[in-house]
Amino acid sequence: MKRAVIIQGPTTNYSTLIDKWGPDIIWSTWKGEESHYKDNDVVIFNDFPTERGKGNVNLQKISTINGLKKAKELGYTRAIKTRSDLHPTDFNKFISLFKEGLNIPFFHNRWDNEGYYIDYIYEGDIDLLIECFSFSNIWPSYPERTITEQIDKVYSKENIHFYGNFLNSENDLYWIKR
Repeated sequence: MKRAVIIQGPTTNYSTLIDKWGPDIIWSTWKGEESHYKDNDVVIFNDFPTERGKGNVNLQKISTINGLKKAKELGYTRAIKTRSDLHPTDFNKFISLFKEGLNIPFFHNRWDNEGYYIDYIYEGDIDLLIECFSFSNIWPSYPERTITEQIDKVYSKENIHFYGNFLNSENDLYWIKR
């Protein structure tokens, strides 16, 4: 299995992330951020859309899909999709948590009995991840809703695996801005 790491979003933590995610990083960011990267980096510089969508969900959609398409073009079959402000404390321990299917940190139950998948870091088959981010509604009631609905169309519940409860002090996720 060949797995890429798609780091999507603005280039604010390049120097921190470059050493945290293993060797197979594909950056998917925005035009105008070219000066942050080295010649040997694999980077997609996306056009910034006219509509960001609710909670910037359209930005996540565009940068994720384009990063995944690049990974597929390069021969990867699976990918980790992550934000540009998160990293594992131990990459090898982190990826050891993944199973076949879609790997998601948690499901969040809302007060209104309508929950959603936490969208920070997903791992799964590239083609299916592309389908998960191929939603059309960029103005849902809250951004995670549209991604959750799309995931539920693509994956059956028994093929979704939650790894969040297996994170611990030796194998954790570090959110840079928090």
